[in-house]
Amino acid sequence: MTHSIIVHRAALAAALALPFALLTAAPATAATVTVTTWGDLQAAFAVDGDTVVLGADITAPANQNLAVDAGESITLDLGGYALTVTDPNNSSAAIHVPGTADLTIAASGGGILTATGGGDGAGIGGGSGTHGGSVTITGGTINATGGARGSGIGGGFNSTGGPVTITGGTVTATGGGDHAGISVSAFLGGVISITGGTVIATGGQGAAGMGGDFSQDGSTITITGGDVAAVGGFRGAGIGGGANGDGGTVTITGGTVSATGGDGVVAGDGAAGIGGGDGGDLPGTLDVQGTPDAGAATDGGNPNAAPITNSVEPAGVGYAATTSTVGTGGQLDLRFHYLVTLDPSGGTGPTSVTVNDGDMLTAPTEPSRDGYAFAGWTLDGSAYDFATAVAGPITLTATWASVLAATGVGGELLLGIAGVLVIAGVVLVLLRRRTKA
Repeated sequence: MTHSIIVHRAALAAALALPFALLTAAPATAATVTVTTWGDLQAAFAVDGDTVVLGADITAPANQNLAVDAGESITLDLGGYALTVTDPNNSSAAIHVPGTADLTIAASGGGILTATGGGDGAGIGGGSGTHGGSVTITGGTINATGGARGSGIGGGFNSTGGPVTITGGTVTATGGGDHAGISVSAFLGGVISITGGTVIATGGQGAAGMGGDFSQDGSTITITGGDVAAVGGFRGAGIGGGANGDGGTVTITGGTVSATGGDGVVAGDGAAGIGGGDGGDLPGTLDVQGTPDAGAATDGGNPNAAPITNSVEPAGVGYAATTSTVGTGGQLDLRFHYLVTLDPSGGTGPTSVTVNDGDMLTAPTEPSRDGYAFAGWTLDGSAYDFATAVAGPITLTATWASVLAATGVGGELLLGIAGVLVIAGVVLVLLRRRTKA
């Protein structure tokens, strides 16, 4: 065999092998994957962009956790099942989301996630010395508990958390040691945004319920809806700074909020409901965007509380706010309410009613209108569903049906009756004339 033939065959073999090599080396493509075992769940989490749907209840083995790779994004859909990760190794988060990663937790059909960090890890977020990444929760029952030195959601030992967004579900986040229930850091873009659902955040010793860990300031927190309860640990604010930490930037535009600060080291001095921790220098800011009721509280619950400002007072949006003292810490309870305008559309009756955020509107007294029967209330042209929770000011419009139309008397029949009456009248006139003649 000549040298040229050998070279030709070798080149041909290499060319044929190349597509197979590329196919083998190509990264896995993101997909929606249903998993029923722990091994399959871990493998699916290794593929960037995957939507991972539980197809069965899954419990992690001892000393193992679930991890999103750095720089990657995963959606976990509980799919009506339960995922339990409660015994990772000592330095790990139960569900590790590093600072450059994103995790979205959804729950089509419900589902339960129970995540407990190792000694130095968060329930969901960072591990020892590893900052947490972006976490979004849209539904399900989520129980996130930090290890002895970890946040419920956020950072672990010597670390903090990235952005946290909660739009639905029931989320219980409990910090361990000196970590917050939900901890975030401004330098990581750490904004907490709550638009719905039920959120219960409890801080560990020296930490805020929501905001700063021990000796950390509060960060940017926005609440636009939902039911939020935040309780600081010893010396930590309910929402804001940990012990020795200043308050953050808190904006509330809707929902129900209860924030309770922890006791202080000196009698009569403690952490704010919303504001700074015990020993903090600055209370931070608290902007409540609505019109306060008469006699409403003017700060986030003494001591070291952030003063309440109202940068915007939208029409039809009001709130009630009260403060109290729990131990030596302050507490703020705040709830929004909305104006429901009732347009009788030519009739008479009630013209407005006030409804608390998240409550359902009781059907108002029916209006009345001469010659018409009330046919129901509409919102933006569609029949209003009174089983809908009210989340802002709305206007309902009355609709009417003609009484004759409601009894089934149509226009053609009315014309026929009118014609008969005319003929009868003519006949009567003729009869009278004939009688006189």
